[in-house]
Amino acid sequence: MKKSKSTKNDKKENHEQAILDLAAPNLEGIYRAYTVCEIQKDKPDRAIILSRPHSKLIRGWLKESKVGIEITTADPREHLAYINDRKADREKIHTQIEEAISTRTAPKRPMKKIENLMRPNWIFEGIKDKANKYQTYVESGSFVELVLLCYSDIIATTNKIYLDGLKDWTEYFLSESNFPFDRVLFIGANNSCDQIYKKSHKRKTKPAAFKYEGCTIETSTSGMIPIEVTYKIEAARNAEAIIKPEQAVIDRGTSDPIHNSTE
Repeated sequence: MKKSKSTKNDKKENHEQAILDLAAPNLEGIYRAYTVCEIQKDKPDRAIILSRPHSKLIRGWLKESKVGIEITTADPREHLAYINDRKADREKIHTQIEEAISTRTAPKRPMKKIENLMRPNWIFEGIKDKANKYQTYVESGSFVELVLLCYSDIIATTNKIYLDGLKDWTEYFLSESNFPFDRVLFIGANNSCDQIYKKSHKRKTKPAAFKYEGCTIETSTSGMIPIEVTYKIEAARNAEAIIKPEQAVIDRGTSDPIHNSTE
């Protein structure tokens, strides 16, 4: 049975609202008090109405000072296509659930397992195409600023790769490409939000060479684990996945899309 369009839209809107909620402390830190615009659901995905806008964000021809917010994942399509729920996977998932319930044993293999190769442009590659939407949003004449709010279920903002290179390189690539959105906020897999780009303060210097070229981050799902049953997570993660990916390692390609060099 196919899901109705309204059900899919509701799921999408609820997910986007959850992402927006995670960014609330950062948005309040930037824009002070605001309310969410309840009628803004698309093009861009959300908007906030500033309660006490800074003088530079007041436009005499606008009744309200609204900030448009485009929400997107930074994760690779190949990763999402595999890790998300797929109809083709359901038989194996149901078999594992039935086995776990009947035997009361934890799985000895992960349900799914995939790796992402880290390069300095990893986040940038996932969000750069959103630049194409900016002009349409500007021409609507409804917003005083536009923010891209991106997120990842793969890398956390506490990860060394992010803190010690990926964040700075993302800012650099966005700056060098003249990314048009006023700000870019990033929510990591730990649900923590971080501003990684501000158009009015672009990064002018190249970061230090990326130290984690070729390193990978693994993502895995466990499957059904019965209550009060011990799960040996490390042993399971080292085993072959029950549902194998078409690509064991996802690689987004060139390290430096701007200058083709990170030295």
